[in-house]
Amino acid sequence: MAETKQSLQIYTISTSPTSLLALNTFSVFNASNDLLSVSVDGGTNTISLSTNQSLSLESATGFVLPTIILSGTNIQAQVVTS
Repeated sequence: MAETKQSLQIYTISTSPTSLLALNTFSVFNASNDLLSVSVDGGTNTISLSTNQSLSLESATGFVLPTIILSGTNIQAQVVTS
């Protein structure tokens, strides 16, 4: 059986808006004192994270998440993706 390897990326995003494409998993922690908006479908579906809140998303096997857009004022998003 072939072994599947997955690469994790960990970084801080401070540019608004930022688009993240073709991810299998996505976790974000809002390290800012301001709201962080996380949206998909061109902004049709949006959730706002307050300071110290987090969100995690995972795609089904064989699929990827839709484009994720992070936006807000003075954002400091701690992000882990694969």
